[in-house]
Amino acid sequence: MYVYKVFFNRIPLSIVDSEFAFTQSEVKRLVFEWDNSADQIKTIIEDIASPRIKVPVFLKAQSSSKAIELFESQFKIIEAAGGLVHDESGRILFIHRRGYWDLPKGKIDQGENEKDAAIREVIEETGIKKVKLGEKLLTTRHVYRTKKHLILKPSHWYRMNAPWQKTAPQIEEDILKCEWLRAKTILTQPDETFPNILEVLNQL
Repeated sequence: MYVYKVFFNRIPLSIVDSEFAFTQSEVKRLVFEWDNSADQIKTIIEDIASPRIKVPVFLKAQSSSKAIELFESQFKIIEAAGGLVHDESGRILFIHRRGYWDLPKGKIDQGENEKDAAIREVIEETGIKKVKLGEKLLTTRHVYRTKKHLILKPSHWYRMNAPWQKTAPQIEEDILKCEWLRAKTILTQPDETFPNILEVLNQL
């Protein structure tokens, strides 16, 4: 069953169909039944963006597609694309930016498609040259705030392959280093990365 998930910092909001069945691993949660109003969605956004909410939030809807459409209408949307880059020994190319391990990604330029943007951003942020594009893995979403807008950023992730090579971190984008690491190195330190990056790594 399709789950539309978006992260507010480290707290996920999932919009699901009314028939969605919970698992035992999701015991601690807040669940709302959508009343088909925009006001309810605005209230949920305000609440989950505040420090008061510390558990996953679910919005169950008779029409999840309508709920998603109304939810997205509350934001300025900036699309991004990036890559999960493997070398020949199975290591992953990570970047370290603003104190966290991340994967290379960035904004899709006007007129650019997801695949081209993903390749371009990997090359720009890490300095590697030989990259082969693979299949699309998933789309993650997160919310952040600027001075003027509340931004929803869907990030489209692709599997990529590249031979091990030296890297050149894009310092002007606050990337201090790039390293080829085993995925388990990051998976065992979840506080050192972002929840949406863990979602990508879990595709391995």
